[in-house]
Amino acid sequence: MQRIESLGGEVVEFPTIEIRPPESYGPLDQAINQIGSYDWLIFTSVNGVEQFLKRFEKLAKNIADLAGIEVGAIGPETAKRLTAAQIQPSLVPKQYQAEGILEALIPETVLGKRILIPRAAKARDILPQTLRQWGAQVDVVEAYQTMLPQLDVSALCKLLGEGTIDVITFTSSSTATNFA
Repeated sequence: MQRIESLGGEVVEFPTIEIRPPESYGPLDQAINQIGSYDWLIFTSVNGVEQFLKRFEKLAKNIADLAGIEVGAIGPETAKRLTAAQIQPSLVPKQYQAEGILEALIPETVLGKRILIPRAAKARDILPQTLRQWGAQVDVVEAYQTMLPQLDVSALCKLLGEGTIDVITFTSSSTATNFA
């Protein structure tokens, strides 16, 4: 956003998702309580990191409990949030989506490994499916839900109708789906 404004653009923010707790913390808590059994911990969003860390802390875990676990971050913002929590990701792909993580991994390195992916309830399955095809045991746990917020869309519709919006950017597939 700041970069766009520094280049003379005007940013109109319109959130199309609302982050909510998962239906149940049970599966996430269970995975966190057995965190030492995982070889990899892969985050596909900053929200996933935030929600995982909240539960991690609530369950009285600390960063030392992640010793020996490889950590992947889908992009630089996710990596930045992990680093702020004293967790150094060993994998940050050049392409900031599931395919980028897969491209950065070598199938043989995940064969027989146990992988935890805490993420949104609704997300694309290409990452866990492909990792399973490569021979990994993958646990996908719901760390949060993305919901359609209750917003007044009239101002945005007016701007779109007037043709004053030149570019629309989305931060995830769910933001695009909800926008549509």
